[in-house]
Amino acid sequence: MFSFICTGLPLYCCQQVRIKKIFVCISMFLLFVSGPKAVMAAESLLIEDENADEIHVEVFNADSDLLVIWLQDHENHRPYYEKLLRLIQSSGIEIWRVNLLQSYFLPQTTAAILNMDGMPVNTLIEYALRHTRKNILLVSYDRMVLPLLKGLHRWQTKGSANPRLTGAILFYPNLFEPAVTAGIAPELHPISRVTNYPLVVVQPEMGPLSGRLAGLMGTLWDSGAPAIAHRLAQTRDWYFMSDSDHGPRAPYYRDAIPQQLQNYAAILQSLPYPTAPAGEISEKTHQPVLHDGLTEVKHNAPVQQLSGYEYFSERDVSFSLSGKVTLVNFWASWCGPCVEEIPSLNRLQAEFKHRDFQIISIDYREQQRALKEFIKQVPVDFPILMDHTGDLALAWKVFSFPSSFIIDKNGRVHYAINRAIDWNQAAIVEAINNLLDK
Repeated sequence: MFSFICTGLPLYCCQQVRIKKIFVCISMFLLFVSGPKAVMAAESLLIEDENADEIHVEVFNADSDLLVIWLQDHENHRPYYEKLLRLIQSSGIEIWRVNLLQSYFLPQTTAAILNMDGMPVNTLIEYALRHTRKNILLVSYDRMVLPLLKGLHRWQTKGSANPRLTGAILFYPNLFEPAVTAGIAPELHPISRVTNYPLVVVQPEMGPLSGRLAGLMGTLWDSGAPAIAHRLAQTRDWYFMSDSDHGPRAPYYRDAIPQQLQNYAAILQSLPYPTAPAGEISEKTHQPVLHDGLTEVKHNAPVQQLSGYEYFSERDVSFSLSGKVTLVNFWASWCGPCVEEIPSLNRLQAEFKHRDFQIISIDYREQQRALKEFIKQVPVDFPILMDHTGDLALAWKVFSFPSSFIIDKNGRVHYAINRAIDWNQAAIVEAINNLLDK
């Protein structure tokens, strides 16, 4: 069986693990080919699950034969996202917008999403198939794709089969278990190894998970899923959630989403769908992970050197990771937590300026022009390397931003953390002093 991965314009086909490049273009059409249609007010729908709990559904009615069940995880109002839903509706696609965390009174946390089972999504699928005659497309993004795939798996496990359930669209999916800390590559969630229903994975090229797309697709193909990946050139994750800068090509891909959904649905309908899942799910319960300091790295492996990379405003600047205690910080200006910790990093740099200590930050896949504008607003008192391709973050096994490493004078990692912290805590200053004294 052939499966496909499409990156930008070329289409790649894979049979087992052999990948052959076939130069085929999937045509992308603009949104309003025949002009916008009238937008109707959203309606509310309450659906009872098998435990008699209610799932709140916001219905954007439309007259085409396609129904999109869109799972979201945010509660705050995002005007640009709301506008997108209306544009999709005006193109003729009906949308059922569902916030499962809100319906089940769950906190908006990673642990809550990871621990959610497939029953709610299975309920939505069964209800939609019974009460409409439309073709159904499941859509979600980031970590909410996990409950989506669990629900699809549960529906299959019950012996269900219906060609009107065309498949699922996963926007920048995070199908990984929570990372233990920076520098330790996370594992794919077990659902990825038993999913075999038709899927489209939409992965922005400049997103933090872009470098792991091949591994994800390989796992899906191994489980028998006829999965297609669409890589969006020069675009970052969350590109349809706001009108802020998400990359040079982000506006084009935002405007194309309504027509893309139609195109994806047509492609998925042409793919074979299974009548049973690839296997059973085996997963563990996840607890919230709280960190207020660094995580000690027990195996002090040497790290990749930072020579040959472009320095902000200059070129061919090399930094040695031996002879000094070094804090390496991976970040990006679009990452809110990354920006929040910059002042404390500046203060840390100032505190140790007369000792053998240095901070080197590595900016993830941004351009010099964007960074220059950012620096005017937020001063950065330490060197910035430009990771234009994302290869450096991948080599350091950086999974989330910010991620930081403290390296001893011999070039070996002693501490790591994959979230923002206050770098002026007494315990962190003491840890740095201990490494300087060795």
